[in-house]
Amino acid sequence: MAKANLLHDAQFIKSPRPQIKFVNRCIVDFGSADRPDTLRGEAYDRVFIDEASFIKEYAWNAIRPLTFDTGAPIWQTSTAFGQGRFYEDYQRGMKGENEWESFHFSSLDNPYIDRATIQKEIDEFGENSSYVQTEIFSNFIDDIDAYFPFELLRNCIEDYEMFEMSQVYV
Repeated sequence: MAKANLLHDAQFIKSPRPQIKFVNRCIVDFGSADRPDTLRGEAYDRVFIDEASFIKEYAWNAIRPLTFDTGAPIWQTSTAFGQGRFYEDYQRGMKGENEWESFHFSSLDNPYIDRATIQKEIDEFGENSSYVQTEIFSNFIDDIDAYFPFELLRNCIEDYEMFEMSQVYV
């Protein structure tokens, strides 16, 4: 008996949510964080999130429970943009926190992207432009999505000591 070609023998489903069902009963299920309520109610063995820097907090509140039943890992890839959840998760991996790993690759590491095309973008926008730094070199730029520099905001925040109400005297 010939071995089945998993992709050739796969079933493609377009509605209500796109899926690929393989003959070995594995399913790749596609969802959108633009309407996170459509993601609710499933349990997954693995969650892969593309462009994770752009996932809003309310969407994460629908995504994370998808892994509760199975303890599934959440894999994230993204352009380095802003200092939201993806940035924080990336930093956890860089610090070597338990169960976290981070990897950094730039467009220059991709063998399928023409180097001349990349160089043209770098020449046109400048190596230090936020566009080139984020989209080509995949570097986080501290203030790319902020009205005020993050360092200025950090300097305005005081560290308040937390204490129990029983310690408060009127």
